[in-house]
Amino acid sequence: MDGCGSSHRRKIDGLRLIYTSAVIIAHERGGQKLSEFSVPRILLYYAPMINRRFALAMLPALALLLLALLSGCSGLTPRLPERITQRAPAWLLPKPAPPPMALSVWAWSESEVADKWLRDQIDAFIQERAAIAEPLTVTLSLLPDYPAALDELAADALTGTRPDLLLLDLYRLPYMQAAGALQPLPAQALFADDLYPQLRAGAQVGGELYCLPFEVNTLALIYNRTLFNAAGITYPSAGWTWTEMEAAAAAISALPTDHFTAYGLVLPVDMTRWLPWLTAAGGRVVDDAGAPALEAVSAREAISTYVELITQGPAVEPGHLEASWGGEALGIGRVGMTLEGNWVMPYLATEHPNTDAAVAPLPGPGVAFATCWAITSRDPDRRAAAVDLLARLTAPGALDTRMTTTAAIPARPSLASAWRTRYSAWSPFLDGIDQAQLWQLPADLMGLPRVFNRALRAVIDGDETAADMSAQILDAMQSMQREE
Repeated sequence: MDGCGSSHRRKIDGLRLIYTSAVIIAHERGGQKLSEFSVPRILLYYAPMINRRFALAMLPALALLLLALLSGCSGLTPRLPERITQRAPAWLLPKPAPPPMALSVWAWSESEVADKWLRDQIDAFIQERAAIAEPLTVTLSLLPDYPAALDELAADALTGTRPDLLLLDLYRLPYMQAAGALQPLPAQALFADDLYPQLRAGAQVGGELYCLPFEVNTLALIYNRTLFNAAGITYPSAGWTWTEMEAAAAAISALPTDHFTAYGLVLPVDMTRWLPWLTAAGGRVVDDAGAPALEAVSAREAISTYVELITQGPAVEPGHLEASWGGEALGIGRVGMTLEGNWVMPYLATEHPNTDAAVAPLPGPGVAFATCWAITSRDPDRRAAAVDLLARLTAPGALDTRMTTTAAIPARPSLASAWRTRYSAWSPFLDGIDQAQLWQLPADLMGLPRVFNRALRAVIDGDETAADMSAQILDAMQSMQREE
């Protein structure tokens, strides 16, 4: 279909015009009712009335009409005179063009430059689509309370209002798919082979791709070089052990200060920051089949180590420094190290430019946090258009320009070298992808982090022991899966 519209449809409209005009002309000459006319009757009954003078008078109009029909896109769209449109039956008149398809896209606001990138990509898609297919419109909604919107979508997956395309935290994929809110994607058309393995696996349910990974952030060790220099210790590097990290934290905490107390490490009450200690203890939360695999001994060891670093060792919670998270605590200048993702470096550069922060690998495997694009529309035409838009948003060329707006790593390994070139000082984030475990739990364990964090709070406050907590978490996991 070309940019001028469907040639076939224009010809049909032209034939309707010829027929309708003949009916009206014959009616005006013969006085019969319009409902009594058919093509054969017009030709047989009124042929004698079409004399040479009448035929010659009609030739210019017919020539113009034929030119419009044959050109297909000359702009000479046939129009009926007002006296005909007012008197002809509706079924004789050309059908009006249907309204353009309207797609809806949901996402969350990241930053002004990232939001502008998304709008620009959508605008370019609309223009490209208009040149090769039926035009469409796209409405982008940057929702302020995105988790609540996704919960509402999952709750009303069958009857509620839904977007055609949405940005999703890969952690939520199993939950949204189980609720029936998502539609499978054509993996081959979207170049799904060019994805990090754990992201591709996390985007599949039952062997089908339900969202296309977009970007990934990994945990790394962020450290304050000023405090390391003051303590006279070497900077963290590849091959560092957990024991060496704890020793460095202790050295920083022992620094003599006149106006403030320094701490070696900041650790929040957060399951995702605790997971590296569980991995170091040889444990895991679930197995490859999604069944609970949190073994009591490894869980208890990891909980004890994490809690003792805060209650007895060189670590402190962010709130103790009147900070809301680890990045802010490090930026204040009183903490030597924190575990955070890619997002922390642009934040520190903007909000705490005087903090001499750098990135190092974690002593062991970290955690990967990924986003993806998913489709919810059940209408075949809308779904096909949404897939086209999704393909554009995740194409290597688009992701290459996206890197200028965010420190997140594209989900496509083919762009790893381009990201490293742009963010060479932050390479440990990229180096950690291969060993990082994807932050994702089965749909029936979506509520586990909330239970875990509440129990961890109780252990830090001295209300429970690590053994009590590990047993409580195991019981909670089994109960959640039984309820499902």
